[in-house]
Amino acid sequence: MRLLFLFFLAGVTIHAQNYPVKDIDPVLLKNADAVIRNYSRSIEIKDLDHLIVTRKRVVTVLNKDGDSYVRAMEFYDESIHIKDQEAIIYDKNGEEIDKIKSRDFKDQSSFPSFILFSDNRVSYLDYTPRSYPYTVEYISEVEENNSVFIGDWVPVEGYDVSVESSSFKLLNPENIPVRFTERNFENTTMVQNNSGSNLDYRVTGLPAFEYEVLSPDFDEFAPRVLVALNEFELEEVKGRATNWEEFGKWMYENLVSDHDELSVATVSKIKSLTANAQTIEEKARIIYKYVQENTRYIAVSYGIGGWEPSTAREVDRLKYGDCKGLTNYTKALLKSQGIDSYYTVVFGGKKRNIDPDFTKMQGNHVILNIPQKDTADIWLECTSQESPFNYLGDFTDDRYVLRVKPEGGELVKTKRYSEEENLETINCSIKLDENGGFVANFERNSYGIPYGDIYRLQKETEKDRKKYYRDEWGDIQNINFNSIEF
Repeated sequence: MRLLFLFFLAGVTIHAQNYPVKDIDPVLLKNADAVIRNYSRSIEIKDLDHLIVTRKRVVTVLNKDGDSYVRAMEFYDESIHIKDQEAIIYDKNGEEIDKIKSRDFKDQSSFPSFILFSDNRVSYLDYTPRSYPYTVEYISEVEENNSVFIGDWVPVEGYDVSVESSSFKLLNPENIPVRFTERNFENTTMVQNNSGSNLDYRVTGLPAFEYEVLSPDFDEFAPRVLVALNEFELEEVKGRATNWEEFGKWMYENLVSDHDELSVATVSKIKSLTANAQTIEEKARIIYKYVQENTRYIAVSYGIGGWEPSTAREVDRLKYGDCKGLTNYTKALLKSQGIDSYYTVVFGGKKRNIDPDFTKMQGNHVILNIPQKDTADIWLECTSQESPFNYLGDFTDDRYVLRVKPEGGELVKTKRYSEEENLETINCSIKLDENGGFVANFERNSYGIPYGDIYRLQKETEKDRKKYYRDEWGDIQNINFNSIEF
């Protein structure tokens, strides 16, 4: 009876904190689209293949731009199981206006249509506010089987959002060795109560950072705690690493090694194609062209397949693969002709480094590195049927990447395009007529990063090319193009 009584009181206490907007410190309202009233995340490590993650997140949304900070959602798959989800909506006075149980959350695939195999899904709150401001209290419990992914604690989540309170706990009763590092907390009220292999952090009263034109990437200065276990598990594959050399060796031995076998017929075909090539680069160009002309990109993200490449033989048979499979396939073709190359993990898209100072599972893309002795290394984007040989563009240029070698991982930097290489030259002659119209001959040459914005037009139809240039020069009325040449 005493336990039931205490449980009842706990329930009353939770929902008595209904967070009226008038209680927010005016300092936290300045430049804010939303205020994180209270966000607590706790990770309990029961074993390398058994983690319990609980979240309580309370966010007051001040206007439409703040809706994105509600983030009442959980991603899940075969290795991540949602045990509970609940959300309560309050009006500006803290009065409860809606309650959403787990069965009422929306559920859908979390990947776009080009993903061929994926078990990744998302369960999310689909709520349309009646008015602003409003507050969402979200509570969840999730069970995870993989301990290689322990998310960073980032109490401030972006521009134009402030924080009343945010906390993070890592409960580690098995005392599995843990590594962590704190960054950018110099101007915060962070309190730390770490003990042994357990972590405990809290911050309070963080005003919003106002976004301005040309503001730096928020990740560059956001406070964060990075966390990783020295021992971990990924889809029943155990590992141990404290540095990038060890981590890369684990990746090679468990995910990449023995995936490069090819049929005798394919090896013979590639040998014939490269028979007259005199240099490594010439052979690599021919092989890269062969991959582009004979395969296509289709992503696979299912279980260990989200991290382990398909075998070269399988990609050769199916004629498709994701970034992992196509990179490994190209690597195998090069190897068949005596050319060494390395499977390389990178953050593609927004410029972001594989963190040189903290080792943990990172990256969202894979490219191929061909080392060169006396010249710059060759880099291949193996997923594209259009990308030129040894051209990265701004998707993967100028950042630290993890080169995976048999002897271990190695952090290297991809090509940085210099000022001299990043050029766009324009030569235009215009003949005006007496009615205000004109005829022009326009020539533009694009190099380096600007070239990445234009080269795909070569394979577009004439109709699509003209549409591209009409959009680009949309401020010129009634423009027509007599001819477009590349």
